[in-house]
Amino acid sequence: MPTVFISSTSEDLKPYRDAARDAAIGAGFLPKMMEYFAATGGPSLPECLRKVSEADVVVAIVAHRYGWVPEDQPPGEYKSITWLECEHAEREGKLVLGFLVDPATDWPVQLKESYRVTAAIEDGTFTPTLPEEVQRNLANLAKFKQHLGRNIRATFQNPHDLRGKIESALREWRGESPTVQGDPAKYLDSLRKETAFIDIRGLQVGTGKAYRFPIEDLYIPLTTTAAPGERGELAVRETVRLEDALKHPRLVITGDPGAGKTTFLRHIAFKMCADAVTLPILIRIAELAEHIRTCRHRREGPTTEAAPTWLPHWLAARGAQFDFGLDASFFERKLKSGGAALLLDGLDEAPNRTEREAMARLLENATRAYDKCSFVVTARPLAYQGQAVLSDFETANIAPLEPQAIETFLQRWCGALFSENPASSASHLAELSGALRARAEIRRMARNPVMLTALAVVHWNERRLPEQRADLYESILTWLARSREQRPDRPTAERCLMLLQQLALAMQNAPKGRAVQVSKGWAADALAPHFREVPEPERKQRAQDFLEQEEVDSGIIVSRASEIAFRHLTFQEYLAAKAIPGMKDAAQQELLLAANTIYKPEWREVALLLGGVLYRQGPEKVDGLISAILAEPRPSGSVLPEEARRAGLLGAIVRDLRPFRYQPADPRYQRTMDAVLSIFDADKAYTIAFPVRLEAAEALGQAGDPRLRQDNWV
Repeated sequence: MPTVFISSTSEDLKPYRDAARDAAIGAGFLPKMMEYFAATGGPSLPECLRKVSEADVVVAIVAHRYGWVPEDQPPGEYKSITWLECEHAEREGKLVLGFLVDPATDWPVQLKESYRVTAAIEDGTFTPTLPEEVQRNLANLAKFKQHLGRNIRATFQNPHDLRGKIESALREWRGESPTVQGDPAKYLDSLRKETAFIDIRGLQVGTGKAYRFPIEDLYIPLTTTAAPGERGELAVRETVRLEDALKHPRLVITGDPGAGKTTFLRHIAFKMCADAVTLPILIRIAELAEHIRTCRHRREGPTTEAAPTWLPHWLAARGAQFDFGLDASFFERKLKSGGAALLLDGLDEAPNRTEREAMARLLENATRAYDKCSFVVTARPLAYQGQAVLSDFETANIAPLEPQAIETFLQRWCGALFSENPASSASHLAELSGALRARAEIRRMARNPVMLTALAVVHWNERRLPEQRADLYESILTWLARSREQRPDRPTAERCLMLLQQLALAMQNAPKGRAVQVSKGWAADALAPHFREVPEPERKQRAQDFLEQEEVDSGIIVSRASEIAFRHLTFQEYLAAKAIPGMKDAAQQELLLAANTIYKPEWREVALLLGGVLYRQGPEKVDGLISAILAEPRPSGSVLPEEARRAGLLGAIVRDLRPFRYQPADPRYQRTMDAVLSIFDADKAYTIAFPVRLEAAEALGQAGDPRLRQDNWV
């Protein structure tokens, strides 16, 4: 019978040690257990290490105490007996199976290392050196957990949970097929309910409730373009259903904001829940990144940022939060066996380039560790470039909706609104379809799924369709703010939007890069200075109350566990753009231009929407923004790459204002466009990245290419 040595602190973990003993016996092991004594008694260090040498495998259980520190150690060492036993086992080539308490577990305060100071004060044994000792123990406990993270097998929440995980790990060590711990039925049911509906708030105006459409009633199949089998010089790319691209086991789906990336993944997850053949795992990459950031700050979890085991680690934490009864080992087995499909949404929503690239490396490592699983990742094109590009992944870009797809959506939309009155459905369909066909700009907007839905909602509520994107978002957000429950103590819709503008700008300009999800405390700190009507000590509480009410009522922000986010990233971007004109001119330029912020991919939509916000205040405001960009100093040496980048941004702003026929008044704008003609020079263009050349070329077309006169157009 193999022997397992069970190592842990004693008094705080007695029921957990009993559970470990029972797990060892259940797995066919002989458990070796020792109670650890205070420094004045108990076995010597050599005796403890001898017991470790006699064992075949070691199980280490660690919670919130450091434990006995033997005195007979080399100078400068201050390692607990548990740490020393683990190191001794590793030197002898024995496997150490580590089990850490889940940080989210409600742990008795008297069983934590920090409680020793309080207890000493209460029983009168407090000495001035005690706090120093406790601080040293806490620091070393964190280091030990980080060391043990290399061999971490699972986290635990209670003795029963720990017993199952230890028994499973020991059986696996013996080469047995581990008993599957946990039934995914509860997880699948939760995911099915999460993805079954599309909520559109405000259709029942004044109630603040969401009108729920079954996802299969409104979902329209998306398309992408793929080259035919033979790629000759005259090969034409053909349009195929996006579902057909799933034949690739490694797939990145790119698409502009609102192209339907998230809805597509939710649709796939919902279908897979019904099929019950492969386990769908739907992950928001922003949540995964936040989980990794938090755990690494606490020195918990896998030791490297790009370790593939972060995936089961995050899934286990989420499973514990929602009581799915599934641990990390369950998800690890599913991933290794190929019994799961990973659907990872929003690579672009990682807060900055560094974290996007770190997520890319993690996903690449995961494809090697879990090579039998399929991976589908979504991202915005502007953020999916450089080191963020995933190697060995195929790419499918979502094509704009075709007229037939738009018509199908409108028929389903009107049918759902008037499910019991076909005549009214037909009448509303004719009216809405006519409004969408009335202007070219609206028709272009309607080719984007989210914009099409927004147009349908705004038309339903206001019987009009704005011409420009900034106006459209303004209509949507104003309507959402006004549709929330009205009470005498609630701020007005205008005040609500003003506060959310400040939150959006703070998140967009967070110290470590754009944040798409923040803790409620962070959000309250950002908003507290804007509650000047109350005394300063009360401001944070007032901000917390506001956030709690808004996430329930308006639907502009949503709660995700202990954090909040804007329901759509575009809402955050538009509200941030709307907040910028309220700043002083010098502060605006410092924000947008001092560090070239306006050129960063995560700020591109803000820059474009800012043009629309400024235009409502008058064309001169837009002229001021464009002149400020044109006035930025040129770099020394070759200026073509910088001019191309500048032209691309300016052209995009002007293109977004096309409904107003806006043209910049600053003569430097046309000179900049003329200067970038060199992007067509073969000797000069090679120094410029293709996406920059393409954007500059589009801007040149918008401004008027001098090589093309009116009589040359066909």
